[in-house]
Amino acid sequence: MKKHSKALVLLALAVILFMGVISVPRFLLYSSSVEKMDAIVLLLGEDFNARKKQVNMLTSERLADYLIIPAYNKTYRFFDGQVAEEFISSSDFSKNIVKNKLRSIIYENTHLEIIEAKIIMSDYKFKSVVFVSSPYHMRRIKIIVSRVFGKSQGKFYFMPTRFEKAPANFWELSSKDWKNVCTEYLKIIWFLIYVNFVN
Repeated sequence: MKKHSKALVLLALAVILFMGVISVPRFLLYSSSVEKMDAIVLLLGEDFNARKKQVNMLTSERLADYLIIPAYNKTYRFFDGQVAEEFISSSDFSKNIVKNKLRSIIYENTHLEIIEAKIIMSDYKFKSVVFVSSPYHMRRIKIIVSRVFGKSQGKFYFMPTRFEKAPANFWELSSKDWKNVCTEYLKIIWFLIYVNFVN
């Protein structure tokens, strides 16, 4: 009877492990529906061109009048789908972080970008934005946005670029995909640890 129970426990653990592996890439692929909003927030990364193409699609559909690139502290206003004006943010939050060696090691770049986006949004009184990035980054972005903005009144949308390959099925992942997926999980864990000790 005991051997039978141990076999059932091992089988249950194997099933749980298998289901976990299956859902690993799919969990990261977060997105939401979008509607007319104040601005697009473009986050930097490896395949910037793929993200920029997604932004171009959104601006061509006139879903937003502004584009924020927080890593550059720049905001662009669009008119008829074309850049009409460029503004440079006066925020020095990221600069102050970089000056402090310990804090610059702790803070993750995407976290800094989202904090800068919040500052810029506050300056321009934006209440609705869509965050654009790579597909596997979206779950982490959603987690960071939830923490940075808290219970702020506003609408936040999440759109991965469709111009970057990101398989949802674990058996379709290449070694590079697995590396990206594992890195994302490590970054999520790191963020959830350090965010409790920084302001």
